Amino acid sequence: MPIREELLTQQLAEFDRFTKQAPDAAATMVAWELYDPSVVVEKDNGSFANRGYHLNSLIMPMWSDPANDQQCRQWARERSLDFKKELEVHGMSTSKGIEGGASVRGHKGGVLLYGNYDQYDEISKDIFGDSYERLQALKAKYDPTNVFNKLFPITPAAEANGHAGSEAVFEIA
Repeated sequence: MPIREELLTQQLAEFDRFTKQAPDAAATMVAWELYDPSVVVEKDNGSFANRGYHLNSLIMPMWSDPANDQQCRQWARERSLDFKKELEVHGMSTSKGIEGGASVRGHKGGVLLYGNYDQYDEISKDIFGDSYERLQALKAKYDPTNVFNKLFPITPAAEANGHAGSEAVFEIA
């Protein structure tokens, strides 16, 4: 989807206002990643649940004065909300997600979240979308004690008749 001029103008004004109120945050960035990962492989191949014709936005507040902690974090949350509202302007539905997260899951559509970014409200099921259950099966097979459990941890699938994760889950090329 194209970036609307109104959104860009609004974000530039908010950025200008923010950096004037918190001068130590002048290194803050708002970035748009303009590429289409849907052309790489089919949506069913692998665990990346954000393929589609959309772009990623990254909000990176950077500041040095601890007195600005709350203000800078709130500014980043507000920009994130702006981007979620922009999705709705383009007719994409956003939802509260599981446990307060905000994403679109199901039917192999893009979850509209990128797991290598720090998310405020999202959880693993939001990031991995339809791939989550298959990843749970892999997790049960290869990491049943959940040693690797950082950022967006995947809970291993419960054992079914002593055969956790026995189904074929992803092809490895």
